Amino acid sequence: MIIWRKAPDYLNPENALFRREGTPPEQVFAEGFRPGGDEFGLDHHVMLGQVGRSAFVSFSLGVENPLLQRPDERAATVVRDSRSWVKVEYLYQVFHPNGLHVDATWHERGLPPLPAEQRGQLLIPGGVPGALVKEAIPLLLAYRLDEYGYLYLHSKTFKDTIPNEAFAPDEVEWVGSTGAQK
Repeated sequence: MIIWRKAPDYLNPENALFRREGTPPEQVFAEGFRPGGDEFGLDHHVMLGQVGRSAFVSFSLGVENPLLQRPDERAATVVRDSRSWVKVEYLYQVFHPNGLHVDATWHERGLPPLPAEQRGQLLIPGGVPGALVKEAIPLLLAYRLDEYGYLYLHSKTFKDTIPNEAFAPDEVEWVGSTGAQK
């Protein structure tokens, strides 16, 4: 059984979804978030980590998990020296009414609890158009090498929010009762 979130009041702030990645806002606002493939198997996405093949785009139901996730390897490096560097990533706030609730579905299937970093996920099949991305918050992530050569996150700095001027949830066309966008 699949547990599906259907939030008719999805534009309320408490229903916001979050995603952190290195793709710049201009691109996300224009193109939205697209899946890496066409595989609809939940196990492929969640347990095998094969998100490159997944037909889902993953979002978090809260802001905590995206802030704790590992760095996006595609993020731009803006400053670098021999022992430290700064990368730019973005925390995106998205409003979408529907999606597959991973925790509830996993529990309903009788499977053991997910690792902490995978909890609170909502998977949206087919992706999310840019018109549903409200804003991006730039994060400057400073990494350093310790005396043993191990990389660690030294600091996180939030910069000013970048609003999506094309945020227009009322203009997205929905198909049927599932809430899928055209």
